[in-house]
Amino acid sequence: MEKIKLTEAHLDALKEVGSIGSAHAATALSQLAEKKITITVPKVRVVPLKEISDLIGPPETLVATIYMRLLGELEGMAMIIFLRDSALNLVDILMKRPPKSTKILRKMDRSALKEAANIMTGSFVTALAEFLNISIIQSTPQLAFDMVGAILDALAVKFGEKEDYIFCIQTQFIDLTAGIRGSFLLALDRKALQLFIDRIEVKIEEIKKRRGS
Repeated sequence: MEKIKLTEAHLDALKEVGSIGSAHAATALSQLAEKKITITVPKVRVVPLKEISDLIGPPETLVATIYMRLLGELEGMAMIIFLRDSALNLVDILMKRPPKSTKILRKMDRSALKEAANIMTGSFVTALAEFLNISIIQSTPQLAFDMVGAILDALAVKFGEKEDYIFCIQTQFIDLTAGIRGSFLLALDRKALQLFIDRIEVKIEEIKKRRGS
């Protein structure tokens, strides 16, 4: 089966979507935390599902993953993945605790992480849906605190085929008191990714026409 390839124009368009989504997510997260938090998008990539560990870390790396099913015209799974320390630092901010206070995730901490991730995912997904002019609905968020290898295994069970891909917006949270890094991942099967690319092509042509007029 022919491998799906994304051009630089595709990736530029995706980075634009990621930047718009990040700006909205940062605004919402700042309101939730009652302090200014900036989210930048240093990298946007699309890689085969089996290479997810290259994006996040070795299989034994401990991460907090908040994931949601995406339904509608574009189906797949959205995930926000934080390294362990980043997840704990974010909980400190959300719960208004002194830095480095949180050592384990209690029930309230997990709820706070899920609420924040739900808001951020909604910002990314809304930006994506508006950019591609499609309808996307996200499910209730679920939280898993596990190793990267276990996350990869769960995705492999869900998607199964080597042709499936991960769309990754690697994000960095900038706050004066804590370093937080996370990745927004969109897992798509081959059919969904092809729809994704086709809609981006249409959008790129629309932009070219506007600039040429």
